[in-house]
Amino acid sequence: MPSPRRVIAVVNQKGGVGKTAVSTNLAAAVAQSGGEVLAIDSDRQGNMASQLLPDGADYGLADVYTQLTTLQDAIVRSPTVGVDVVVPGDKLAQAELGMVGAVKREEMLARHLETLEDDVPLVIIDCPPNLGLLAVNAMTACTELLIPISMQDSESVTGLADVMATIAQLFGPTDQPPLRAILNRDQKNRRIAQRLSDGLAAHGVPLTTVRIPERTVFHAAPDDGLPAIVSHPDSLPATRFRELAAELELV
Repeated sequence: MPSPRRVIAVVNQKGGVGKTAVSTNLAAAVAQSGGEVLAIDSDRQGNMASQLLPDGADYGLADVYTQLTTLQDAIVRSPTVGVDVVVPGDKLAQAELGMVGAVKREEMLARHLETLEDDVPLVIIDCPPNLGLLAVNAMTACTELLIPISMQDSESVTGLADVMATIAQLFGPTDQPPLRAILNRDQKNRRIAQRLSDGLAAHGVPLTTVRIPERTVFHAAPDDGLPAIVSHPDSLPATRFRELAAELELV
């Protein structure tokens, strides 16, 4: 019997915390180790897809939600990174609006994931910087949550309360998926690190051991059309992402 599929939602309603960097580079780290991973870009900005599949695709997540195609048929293999990708599609915002009146609208992505073939052991979902229906669908479908916290902003943990409240509303007190936070854009500021750690501890959220440093390679990634771990494989962030993938037992 195959192992249960892991579905990781990378979520934080605050923007600029590094959700896309975490999602994209973790997916690439798994592919580099020889693993199979499906990366779903659920953010209409499409920054994850632009790094993994810069040439785009005929169908995207918007088409899946509007039943123009299946999730399986929306998957395209990245020729440069070796990751299977579902791009957001041009009309993801309109698709989200159309979901409002759907029956069990928060479970739509979970139902689509159930139709995937069994050879998809890992799914990583890059969520938008809000807690709308796209993020809620990813959270409902996931088996675990990753919450990037930016050390560039000592207040970036403040959105965590809303994330935790949404999780409690979706799952109740006993069925919540495991979650961990990742300190991103680390500049070795001990005061900010302690403040963020204290804030996470107050919410009962464990922190990964690995921290992701702030480097210019992340800013260059969208222009490079590649994740930093691929375009700058010997950089410190690339090393840390490989270590993070190992800590999360993805490789």
